[in-house]
Amino acid sequence: MHMQMQARIERQRKILTVIEKSAIDTQAALQTALSKLGMPVNQATLSRDIRELGLIKVEDEGAYRYVSRQTLPKPTTKPAALATISRFIQDITYSGNMIVVKTDSGAASYVAEAIDGLQLSQLLGSVAGDNTVFFVVNAESKAAQVVKTLRTMTQ
Repeated sequence: MHMQMQARIERQRKILTVIEKSAIDTQAALQTALSKLGMPVNQATLSRDIRELGLIKVEDEGAYRYVSRQTLPKPTTKPAALATISRFIQDITYSGNMIVVKTDSGAASYVAEAIDGLQLSQLLGSVAGDNTVFFVVNAESKAAQVVKTLRTMTQ
């Protein structure tokens, strides 16, 4: 079992190296790249590695690619930091007292954490999925104002 663990660790290191150096957009492309490096891997193992490494796909210059969550910017409570996550935000809209923020796949929790970190008094809470964040505003009349603030901060 010890040999298997070492092989897994080495394979996962190679995966991180490959996605860092190349725009890999599919598991098949990643599988091919690993084979070229002398590390053939089956689809099930590769899928498990992707999940264990926390890899996500993000849009990069009109195309998608795998990235490690560790390479994403760490959200902070500073409004200027929201500008760094703006590349993951696709749209900010609202209806009633609900704000909906659409993000790249896998980035919603990072966007939610950054916005939650602002501790805006109008926001009662948030729920983040894979590519969507829902924020509840304490009064309907304030949702448009909060959306305007968020759009300004993330431009």
